[in-house]
Amino acid sequence: MVKDNNYVEQLKGMLPQYLDILGVSTKRPFKCLNPNHMDKTPSMSFDAKDGRHVHCFGCGATLDIFDLIAVNELKSPVIDGPDGKPKVEYSFSEAYNKILQVFNVDAKPILKVNINSLKMNERAN
Repeated sequence: MVKDNNYVEQLKGMLPQYLDILGVSTKRPFKCLNPNHMDKTPSMSFDAKDGRHVHCFGCGATLDIFDLIAVNELKSPVIDGPDGKPKVEYSFSEAYNKILQVFNVDAKPILKVNINSLKMNERAN
């Protein structure tokens, strides 16, 4: 199934609700949600302009709801991206499907396709 961009955009807009589930206020800075950044003072803030991201001024991480679901629910690793800033490494389909569960959204899940199986089937045909 191809990503339904309408659902993706709606889910991105649910970041404030997810932060609320985590006990994080969008009104003031909070401790960084990047598990690799041991934050002593609140350095992460909700981007109220777009309403779809949080940004840490300490480590440089900019995360959306898919990133946060991957880190918190799927235990995905946070790595250094090519630009040196933290990047969450995860399967989009797994994060998307998990958000559907967390918020009880009635939408079709994205099926994870095993690429190796597809290649084997192509060779057989």
